[in-house]
Amino acid sequence: MKPPGVVRPGLAILALSGGLAVGVVWYPLLALTAAAGVCAAVAARCSPAAVDKLFLRLLLVLLTGYALFGRTFAGLGVPPIYIGEIVLVVGLLTVVATGLHLVPEHRATTYLLLAFMAWGALRTVPYLRTSGLDAVRDGVLWGYGLFALLIAPLLLRRGLIDQIPHFYARLIPWIVVCAPAWVAISQWRGINGIPGTAMGSPKPGDVAVHLGGAAAFLLAMKGQTVSPRAGTRLFVESAAWPVLLLGLVAMGSLTRGGLVAAFAAIFVVVALLPVKAVGKLVVAGATGLLVASLWMGWGSSLPGNQFRAISPEQIAKNLGSIGRGGGGEGLDETRTWRLMWWDTILDYTLHGSYFWTGKGYGVNLTYDDGVVTDPDDPSRDPHNGNLTVLARSGVPGLALWSLLQITFVLNMLAGFVRARRAGQATRASLFAWVIAYWLACLVNASFDVYLEGPQGGIWFWCLFGYGMALFASQSAGGNEPTRRHMAGRARPKHLVPV
Repeated sequence: MKPPGVVRPGLAILALSGGLAVGVVWYPLLALTAAAGVCAAVAARCSPAAVDKLFLRLLLVLLTGYALFGRTFAGLGVPPIYIGEIVLVVGLLTVVATGLHLVPEHRATTYLLLAFMAWGALRTVPYLRTSGLDAVRDGVLWGYGLFALLIAPLLLRRGLIDQIPHFYARLIPWIVVCAPAWVAISQWRGINGIPGTAMGSPKPGDVAVHLGGAAAFLLAMKGQTVSPRAGTRLFVESAAWPVLLLGLVAMGSLTRGGLVAAFAAIFVVVALLPVKAVGKLVVAGATGLLVASLWMGWGSSLPGNQFRAISPEQIAKNLGSIGRGGGGEGLDETRTWRLMWWDTILDYTLHGSYFWTGKGYGVNLTYDDGVVTDPDDPSRDPHNGNLTVLARSGVPGLALWSLLQITFVLNMLAGFVRARRAGQATRASLFAWVIAYWLACLVNASFDVYLEGPQGGIWFWCLFGYGMALFASQSAGGNEPTRRHMAGRARPKHLVPV
């Protein structure tokens, strides 16, 4: 005879409690972790809206910290559990609270992402026993894709797609002013971080990606920050461009990949929205020429790293060193070992024994490939996210990665065209901004270890998830997001409609 329905949950709780009691005796840490997980799951089931709100707030704090402090912000936590992983666990609780919901309008992208993650997991699990946390650390390249799968349905079910531009608008002044200034001052004064903390300055390439995203936003959108009054808005935007351009000069002097990434983001918006962007770009370009002329007339440069000074002349050298041509002492050296390493990877995957499987997530590619960039601080990955995928996942992994990105950007372009034809200027601008930001991330990842770390990987996959949600809301027949938002809620005092 089956127990009554009211008794069965009690029996399950009793059995679970007994198991945890035994576990505390034999495996205390594991049992206590399981108990905490059960309590969190029960709380999530009781209040799904609260879990969604908590995840979103933590995620916004996380993205802001990564944008301003870079990888050093990722070190907050207790090893091996850091702030990014903590936020991811809270995100997984949203699945416990509301169930697993994929984005049906993005079926091809979702399935490709799941396939890419599954293949990455297959190439990670065999190395867990031998490499331990190093395998998990390498596996974040595909593992952080969970953020895209979590954030897309959450934004849709909570109707928050139109809130994202407003949040980002509030973040722009910090991105434009604080992050570049902190990097430049750190390079200039030789400051390794905030005294008494582990917080250091972000990598110049990471900052340059966000400067490109901010420039794309300013070019694509109608209003950005601070005040609903047109005069004040014009003043703020006019003041933002000189500061942003100074930041690009500083970051572009210190990093080639970041410089190209920022230019790529600007180019995308100009190509997709020429009428809206060109006028602003002319003003920004004139301001940039004035700043560069004054700087070169001053005839001085700020100290940078051992190979690069902060100056407009250094930007020209960086651009000239991107290809296989010369770029000056130091720049040639860093380019040479990258090209040698990339040729080695192409040789043992495309033409060697690692064609199908790659070397897996957990192998230190620096030593295994025989390319040691810095004996004191060797990089585990070849400063190119695409080739990292190829080296660790083989040709099948690279194929899935490439198809995933191509499918995503084609959907974004389709959404952009559809919005333009429907006269939805705001939505079209959002699609252009997402494409620009997405491209800036990928370009920087082609020159640096970016997607392999939380400061780049989590930002990239959250942007990916937002693009999926944006496309899905349009496919579901959504109207202009900001108009719908403003119709149902009071207009924020600190922002203007985009």
